[in-house]
Amino acid sequence: MAGSIFNFTFSSLSMTVNPDCTATLKWSAVSKQAPGQTFTGDMKFVVLNWGNQLIGLETSDSMGLPIDLLDLKRISVLPPN
Repeated sequence: MAGSIFNFTFSSLSMTVNPDCTATLKWSAVSKQAPGQTFTGDMKFVVLNWGNQLIGLETSDSMGLPIDLLDLKRISVLPPN
């Protein structure tokens, strides 16, 4: 953001996918620049193409950063081990 690098360790990350092809992602992260400072956020997604594409909108962010609009696409699938 504005040329700054934010360095975080995600301490919690969970996604719930609903039968109507919507999903909610909740996250919590600790800043490496300011140890002990925790940030949280929520994102809402629409799941498309059998889970190969997610369109998302950040709905809350405790850092007060600009809200993000995301379009994520799976580009490869790893074979099972």
